[in-house]
Amino acid sequence: MPTSKRSRRKRGFDLNRMLARRVSRLTGLTLDTGLVLTRQPDDQRGLGQQDRQANLSHSMAYRPRDTPGLFILIDDVVTTGSTLLEAARAIRDAGGEVLSFCVFAETRLLQDAKTEK
Repeated sequence: MPTSKRSRRKRGFDLNRMLARRVSRLTGLTLDTGLVLTRQPDDQRGLGQQDRQANLSHSMAYRPRDTPGLFILIDDVVTTGSTLLEAARAIRDAGGEVLSFCVFAETRLLQDAKTEK
C-alpha cells in the first residue's frame, strides 16, 4: 500500500514498504512499488466504511514498469478494507490481477460517524 508523504515524515519510515520488502525477501516474490497515490485522501480516522470508501475513491493508480501481472497486496492494518479495495481497483484498471491480501493487524470496524451521533 502506498503511504502518504505526511505519514512517512511523521513516522520517519514507511512501514508498509518495510513489511513488503521483508515478505519479498522471505518468499522470493518480486516487490513491485508501482502502486502510487494520485491525490492525498483525507485522514481516515473517525470515518465509517462508506465515508472511507468515498474518501479513497480513485486516489490510487498503478504505474507498471513491465506488463502488469499477479499481485498479493500487503498492508499493515485493515479496518474496513477500503484501502485494499481501492488498491485492487487501481491494479485491475491497469490490467493486473490481485490474487490475495496480506495484512498484519486489524482494528475493530468503526461505526458510520452519522449513526453514532
